[in-house]
Amino acid sequence: MPCLLFGEWGDEGYEGDEGDEGDEGDEGDKGDKGDKGENNYYCLLTHD
Repeated sequence: MPCLLFGEWGDEGYEGDEGDEGDEGDEGDKGDKGDKGENNYYCLLTHD
């Protein structure tokens, strides 16, 4: 049963939080960007 039509879902990752401020006025590092969500495919329509 080959798949004729695929659906897709998966959200993009969120941006990382800003880093905390360092001691004695040093700026904190910016948080890492969140990972991008993977696209997961699932079958919507098959045919024999």
